[in-house]
Amino acid sequence: MLIWTLAFTLCLSVFGSTAWLWWYIAKEKRIQNLAREVAHETESGGAAPVVLTESPEFRSPMAQWLASRESSTTETRGWSQRGFLWLTAGMAAAGIMLGIRLMSVLGPAAPVLAGGGCAVIPRVLRNKRRRKQLALYEFQFPDALDFLSRSMRAGNAFSVSVELLAAETTEPLRAEIARVTHEMALGGSLQDSLEGFARRVPLLEIRFFVSAVLLQRETGGNLSEILGKLSISVRERLRLRGQVHAASGQGRLTASVLTILPIATLLLLNLLSPSYAASLTSDPVGRNLLAGAAFSQLLGYLCMKKIVDIEV
Repeated sequence: MLIWTLAFTLCLSVFGSTAWLWWYIAKEKRIQNLAREVAHETESGGAAPVVLTESPEFRSPMAQWLASRESSTTETRGWSQRGFLWLTAGMAAAGIMLGIRLMSVLGPAAPVLAGGGCAVIPRVLRNKRRRKQLALYEFQFPDALDFLSRSMRAGNAFSVSVELLAAETTEPLRAEIARVTHEMALGGSLQDSLEGFARRVPLLEIRFFVSAVLLQRETGGNLSEILGKLSISVRERLRLRGQVHAASGQGRLTASVLTILPIATLLLLNLLSPSYAASLTSDPVGRNLLAGAAFSQLLGYLCMKKIVDIEV
């Protein structure tokens, strides 16, 4: 009864927190939709630009947290916060139910471990998608810097060059550049628009770009030359990262093999000789040894991943 009570309490907490977060997200979406409607009416009616914003100091802590989660384009594109929360809650509930079925094998902690493990799966998939989108931004950004540099050498202003870039580049960078130009057209400052761009796409190269543009506006200088040199630096950084990635390939392969091999060996042993491996699951000492082995395996994988993942 204690295990069932704990499992029911955990499920109720997950679904209750999900419903609460869903209500806050729905409120934020309504504010954003209202701002879009006003912006559309402003553009079609020719009235003075109106920008609807909510001052951060008047937001609740939960609203500020949701705003920070919504700020990253690479996290929300294709993964709405509402759908992500419901998916996490559903995976956690499914893991708890699976753990209840496996309590006779893995012990009383099975529902908690299975629920937590399944709840992490959507976040892992979202982070993988986020890394792929960031790689696309990195691949497009040097060409975008070259375009801005050439356009400014031809005599165009920076704002005009950004508008031309929004028309010439491809997705996913086109949507972000178009959003920058749209914000400036609605009356937002260049600094706020570029800082919002850097928040939505958290890349070091984009932070360099925003810092260079804002610093040039304060101190002066040849912005086209600065962007050209920045493009060369970004390409060299990407080339060096590729060399490091190729050099550390053997380490990544070794980490994967050393992680998968013990698990595959245990499964094969359980398939070929169930009676020989039954002592690990039927005896309390064997279950403790399995738990310690799983923890050590996870710790070893994290250490090897930390070694082979070299930041450039």
